[in-house]
Amino acid sequence: MNTKVYDHSFNVLRSVLKDRLTFSTAVKNNSKGVSKDEFAAMSSLAGIFLRNYFSIKVISEYVFNTNQEEPLIYIGLVYVNDLYKKLVDEKDSLTYLVNKLALYQVKFDDTTKENFKKALADKNAFLKEAVNSKKVARTPRTYLSCITNIPEWIIKMLHTQYGRDYGLNTIHALFKMPKQFAVLNKVMGEVSEEELSSYRLIEPGLYEYKSKTSIRKDQLVRESKLLPLQKAEFEMVKALPEGENLAVAFYFEEKNSIYVAFINKYLTGTNKVSLASNNPHLNPDLYSKIKPLKKEKLDIYESSETELIAHLSEKQDVFVLLPKNSNLEMLRRTPEYGIIFDEKTLDGIIENELNELVDSTQYVADNGKLVYCVPTFDIKETMLIVHKFLEIKKDFKLVKENTYFPFEKDNSVFYYAIFEKKEN
Repeated sequence: MNTKVYDHSFNVLRSVLKDRLTFSTAVKNNSKGVSKDEFAAMSSLAGIFLRNYFSIKVISEYVFNTNQEEPLIYIGLVYVNDLYKKLVDEKDSLTYLVNKLALYQVKFDDTTKENFKKALADKNAFLKEAVNSKKVARTPRTYLSCITNIPEWIIKMLHTQYGRDYGLNTIHALFKMPKQFAVLNKVMGEVSEEELSSYRLIEPGLYEYKSKTSIRKDQLVRESKLLPLQKAEFEMVKALPEGENLAVAFYFEEKNSIYVAFINKYLTGTNKVSLASNNPHLNPDLYSKIKPLKKEKLDIYESSETELIAHLSEKQDVFVLLPKNSNLEMLRRTPEYGIIFDEKTLDGIIENELNELVDSTQYVADNGKLVYCVPTFDIKETMLIVHKFLEIKKDFKLVKENTYFPFEKDNSVFYYAIFEKKEN
């Protein structure tokens, strides 16, 4: 394959790093005029680049004395090609890289070439050499960031909040492929045993995907007959109260499939179920496939949290809130997430989470349950928010809370807290 694949991959990666686009969006936006073979190669090279981003940053700084974004992309593409894929001949790759770096006045002399070869010959040993040198801006967490592709601020946060053992276990679990689970979407109809041959029934309603490929490529998921979710999310829904004549509502601002488990549990008998989100485009199945079915006792709204009061005519027996959050679960699914997430926005996100939780109390009936859940392990968004909430709302008590880590048996990144409103 010729070096044109580098140019296609460069465009994808520039869209991710500069414009903060998701990888899938960047690939889609830069696929016009790209042949099928080039598309596959482009997606592969750019994806591997993102999974080695923090290593590439150190190599770029140590070997080439540059941290400029565009030269870094060219360096990284040639590096991952020569180390992993070998789609482009190494001699052609080297010529391509020399020519591209010359445009940015980044020199590529014999010493540079020799060091680049050393980086390809033994990646981890070279990274240790690099981070122990005075040429690289580093912290004690730089090498761990390189080998796990987890941002240093996440590593620091985990060590500070949970200690060394929990921190290290979480970090090493984050860069591995997670177990994949799905819930049966009963609203869309039944699924035969034959269709479920790629799944293993874990417990009623919950299936584990047996394949090592992405569950989102599975036909049942594409048809919305099954929707992916974490085992912890399923466990949270199981922990919610059961009964008849219940008014239950779920408001969420992120892409998530908990609503299917929620519907499965409550859309029975005389219960009244309400679902609302201010981001319907993030949950297309709910708004384009489930809502048009007009199921009795199921109302689906497009609404902000502050506008929700116009849709809920009565206090709820169960109200579940999933606000916009750091969503650190994404670190193990999309390698670009840790690169493009701006940690400077975290304080604002946390403030908003607490405000929305406090505002949600207006929808809860006496003796009713209020549930707060987020797919993250950041203690500032989990236990500390709950502590602050209970200081503000004395008429609520904590019934149950649970934090899930990816190295545990449930293999989840998730937190939930269930509160009960005291009777006046």
